[in-house]
Amino acid sequence: MIRNFANEFYKSLLEIASEIAKSSGGLLGLNSVGDEEAEHMGLSMLKDPAKY
Repeated sequence: MIRNFANEFYKSLLEIASEIAKSSGGLLGLNSVGDEEAEHMGLSMLKDPAKY
């Protein structure tokens, strides 16, 4: 049960990070995610609970 929560929470964080990056710019949705944002969008600072 805790593992399932951790997996769902991690997925939610990834979705939130993606939406925040997309909302910060671009013209008509084109190039809305910059290079620096794309680098951090995967949340590499967090461990994927599905792998542990």
